[in-house]
Amino acid sequence: MSAFVKDQATRRERKALATRRRILDAAETLFVRDGYAATTIAAIAIEADAAVQTVYAVFGTKRAVLTELLAVRVVGDDAATPLKDRDDWRVMQAESEPGR
Repeated sequence: MSAFVKDQATRRERKALATRRRILDAAETLFVRDGYAATTIAAIAIEADAAVQTVYAVFGTKRAVLTELLAVRVVGDDAATPLKDRDDWRVMQAESEPGR
């Protein structure tokens, strides 16, 4: 692979990650301000300065946006690994809550 092609791929990856972060930031703002139910994919797209099709292409559903937002904000990981597939998430799920 030539250096030019590799640099272009890296540039695309950085842009994709930046877009993903903008969408998550926008979703967080709207979920907190307006609530999950009142927030639409279109509103997230507008807030993120992205196309609606981009939000769907990156996440698929509003629920997936929320799931990824939790993964990034709660777990502290910027990787697009589904929570259910993460070892730390499994540990949290298996913990019992005090007082229950």
